Amino acid sequence: MHSPYFGGLLWSHFGWFLSSLHEETDFNGIKDFAKYRELRWLDKHYWIAPAVLAVACYLLGGWTGFVYGFLVSTVLLYHAVFCVNSLNHLIGKQRYKTTDKSRNQWFLALITLGEGWHNNHHHYQSSANQGFFWWEVDITFYVLKCLGWVGLVWDLRLPPPHKLYAHLPQPVVVEEPVAQPSLVAAYLPSADSIAHAIESIESTIRPARPAAANSGS
Repeated sequence: MHSPYFGGLLWSHFGWFLSSLHEETDFNGIKDFAKYRELRWLDKHYWIAPAVLAVACYLLGGWTGFVYGFLVSTVLLYHAVFCVNSLNHLIGKQRYKTTDKSRNQWFLALITLGEGWHNNHHHYQSSANQGFFWWEVDITFYVLKCLGWVGLVWDLRLPPPHKLYAHLPQPVVVEEPVAQPSLVAAYLPSADSIAHAIESIESTIRPARPAAANSGS
């Protein structure tokens, strides 16, 4: 856990990164990524990409290009990302209730190209975008959308509505109480039964109508 509430601020900022506890990659926990051979190759040969960048910076700009284009920029990049793990749990607003107390911070989102919407990320971690709403600038997701338009990426996952609006008050459904008959009413006869009883009594005591005389008498 990289929250400062678990291990302290320095651990959440860069301690976890330098620790030997995280040298091995748990491919069982990321099976959707582990199926790509190029990602497994990069994980195994992680030093090749920065080495190529360092050589390119030196060839293009000499020692000045190497120092500022590689060393300084890499240090700034690392600490910007590290701030997501540390400061993004201390400052900002918490839209969704998460156990890690992650927060959204617009300034960190700008300098990390969208990573600063950290509370959104912890709320729904499998989403391709971290800026859930239009006013939350997420440059990384904008690049992914452009790549999708040219067919280089596809099936970008977005948060479903029930996750997106989970922070809003949910409507309360009030059930109408079912009227229960009182104890007295349960033993009183109904109006229909009373009317039927009266009709029965009247038919019993009413004198029989004399038979009509035959027309031939």
